Amino acid sequence: MENRHSDTPTERYYADNASSLADKYSGTEDLFSPLFLKHLPPGSRVLDIGCGSGRDLAYLKKSGFAVTGADTSKEMLQAAAEKYPELSSAIHFSSLPELPGITVFHIKVSKNKSIPPEVYSSV
Repeated sequence: MENRHSDTPTERYYADNASSLADKYSGTEDLFSPLFLKHLPPGSRVLDIGCGSGRDLAYLKKSGFAVTGADTSKEMLQAAAEKYPELSSAIHFSSLPELPGITVFHIKVSKNKSIPPEVYSSV
């Protein structure tokens, strides 16, 4: 599958900073996963496309969901597996599919976090 969202500066940023980003993300409050708990039946299957550091996926797994994660950054997946060993068989390297709306949401969230402006300024 061709990665339609290939973005070399973004990929390089995540590759170069995977470990420190995983540490930073795991130290911040997860505001989104608790919302899922209110709307999904217990034990639901959850696919996290762009799972990165694995923080949200680990929270959902701990909450009883059957989780699978995919990300385009091998380095972020490695950091996720090291930080959350329980996810090692649930996370996969994969290109990201075309999902209108989802990409914009991720960029908007990331813009307020730690991704440098040069990475998202062209969006």
